[in-house]
Amino acid sequence: MHSSYDIYINGAQLVLIDTRLPTGEKQDILQSSLLAQLTSNKAPHATVGEWRHQYGIGLSRMHWLRTATATESLPLPNKTFTLLELLRNTLAVPPFKKEVLTAFDQLTNSLNESARLALQAAVGKTTDAAQRKGVWIELLVVRSATNLFARNLTLENIECPSGEDWLNHKLNSPGMAENYLVQTNGFQLKADYAKIRTKVQNVLEHRPEKMTVPVLAAPDEPDNLLVPDRD
Repeated sequence: MHSSYDIYINGAQLVLIDTRLPTGEKQDILQSSLLAQLTSNKAPHATVGEWRHQYGIGLSRMHWLRTATATESLPLPNKTFTLLELLRNTLAVPPFKKEVLTAFDQLTNSLNESARLALQAAVGKTTDAAQRKGVWIELLVVRSATNLFARNLTLENIECPSGEDWLNHKLNSPGMAENYLVQTNGFQLKADYAKIRTKVQNVLEHRPEKMTVPVLAAPDEPDNLLVPDRD
């Protein structure tokens, strides 16, 4: 059966959640993964890769069970490229390619400025090492609480673009050749998450109101607009 998805920005995540998922399970997944990100932000890390490692530890503390993992370390393209181009090429993969590309299209619509701003504020990572920065962003596709597909992109030594059209700005890498790392994981949210749900909500306080933002579907435009005859 074909699935439809609700789309959210959740910190540095683009999240697609099956519309049939119960509201409580949706909330558990969004809140627990957001808290894992915030905890990792505070942990010592000299590189974005170390930040990603701390994030994985945070997810395990949030009662996420990793069921599969794979990593790819690839050279950056030998040409100018935008962050959006890189995200579309690395995160939109089968079997969710069409849905993810659609989600990026919706995100870049003017209707979703608040979601883009929330994402921009979260993806840029400042490390403990002097003047080292980077970018981390994750796609999370939720079919059920026991079927979570995550694919994240780590960019070392590249600063997140600024400005209103930041996703379409050309990325600049320092002189040394840098690699970007793409990590793919499968997860399940354990049934015993209920034991820590209240604690997670209390620690998060009002942060989800600013950091968990729905991505709205842009209204379809007619192919041919009828122009009334002039008198």
